[in-house]
Amino acid sequence: MTKINSIDFCTHCRKETSYRICKSKIQKEIKGKTYEFNIKTAICDECGNKMDILGLLDENIKSVDEQYRKIEGLVSIADIKKLINTKNIETCSSLSELGIDEKNYF
Repeated sequence: MTKINSIDFCTHCRKETSYRICKSKIQKEIKGKTYEFNIKTAICDECGNKMDILGLLDENIKSVDEQYRKIEGLVSIADIKKLINTKNIETCSSLSELGIDEKNYF
């Protein structure tokens, strides 16, 4: 899936160009184990090189974290926030107070 986006500066072309967002796969090693993750990549329409687009790195980091947690069966950040809001908890000294096994969180 390709999404046409706005214009940004390409460090390869050295000019403002349009770019497209494409899905791509990367491999990362975490704790000695190799995983494959889906991320988004910005591609310059002029030269075809990857571009660094503001916010895309942050989005990909969050996405990789979510994918990793799902693969390993770890509690997601969204689930923890939902649980905290549901139980109206402001602070707690440990995850076990929330009924979460800490080994499944980290």
